Amino acid sequence: MNQEEITSSREPFEKDFVGHVRRINDFCLDYGCFFEVSWLSGANANDLEAYVTDPQRGQDSKSDIYQEINEWFTALEYRPFERAHFIYRAQQTPVFREFSHHLERGLLLYYKGDFFSAVQVLVPAVEGILRLYVGGGPMEIGKGLVDKIQHVQRSLPHPEFALRHSAFKDILEQFLRKWFFARSDDPTLTTIPSKMNRNYISHLAGTDAFYRPSDCNRLFAFFDVMLEVVTLEHAEVAHFISLPEEGIPEVTERMNYYSYLMSPLSPWYQIRDVEERLMAQNPRYESSPVPDWAGILAAQQVRWEAMLRDIREGRERVPHKTPPRPLQPRFDPGEP
Repeated sequence: MNQEEITSSREPFEKDFVGHVRRINDFCLDYGCFFEVSWLSGANANDLEAYVTDPQRGQDSKSDIYQEINEWFTALEYRPFERAHFIYRAQQTPVFREFSHHLERGLLLYYKGDFFSAVQVLVPAVEGILRLYVGGGPMEIGKGLVDKIQHVQRSLPHPEFALRHSAFKDILEQFLRKWFFARSDDPTLTTIPSKMNRNYISHLAGTDAFYRPSDCNRLFAFFDVMLEVVTLEHAEVAHFISLPEEGIPEVTERMNYYSYLMSPLSPWYQIRDVEERLMAQNPRYESSPVPDWAGILAAQQVRWEAMLRDIREGRERVPHKTPPRPLQPRFDPGEP
């Protein structure tokens, strides 16, 4: 097949995929978060779209919606295999490989429950990666970098992905303009319970928390989508566009270690308990609990098994309109 035939044959799928991306993110961007979508399974993507298009959302408070979007992100985007593959890709992809150490350190800190440090490590990488992407000078900083995003015109090695490439660039620009680079006094920033904003953090414009798990989610959302944009512009797209590969030693090692950190038996839980008690003595510090990974995984397993039963018994699957919430009480490693 020539390129024109390849592009034409993929066009229906690409239009459907971009429709998913835009329906989900047109909603989520109002709450400062978004999803890369392509590495979600079809069932998870359908669930997420059912959530954002549910008329019930019009009756929910902005704070509740913000919390639920971040529950979705935590459940769907922090699985160790996908995150390990994300780091592996970042280490080899132009622009990203210059700052991949920030991304992995931020991810390790997140899994250890040190959200305060994770945000501090990740925020500078947003501007660093963006500056390299748009070809900005070493001292070029701030919102002016965003103005250059749409002026970056690179021919795609695989033009059949042009629609998703354009959609991802639009999403990035919206997030950066409306949230990350917005002025600290922009009233839009008061519509969600977060102060994760470049200017607020850089200048410590106040004492409100900007280091909750949800703030890490929003930063990783940026890196997820930005990585897709850069990947689509370079030849290695042929290697990375498919589902994550198994059997890559660097990915396997990371996956196992990330899984270990997430385990309730990890010694990091006990270390964190001591450190959080010390940090709590600081009057302006706000502590956040570590996501209940085991409970979330149990909830996802129940949904997966139900879907398989529906397939075996010939029933049409009904999408879930709520995020997979923990099914069991959190395990306390300090209990006898």
